[in-house]
Amino acid sequence: MHNVVNSAERRSREEGREEGRKEANCENARKMKAKGFATQDIAEITGRPCSFPSGTSR
Repeated sequence: MHNVVNSAERRSREEGREEGRKEANCENARKMKAKGFATQDIAEITGRPCSFPSGTSR
């Protein structure tokens, strides 16, 4: 039973870390956009497709 709990805790921690990485990545993308980076460049740098509200893309 103890191993099952430890495994679940590890999984939860990893999911939390992944969520934190995604949030940081999105925040960095917003900052890059604010600095004038092209949307395509942001997508290449972050490794994720980016979408921004209309009127903000270059």
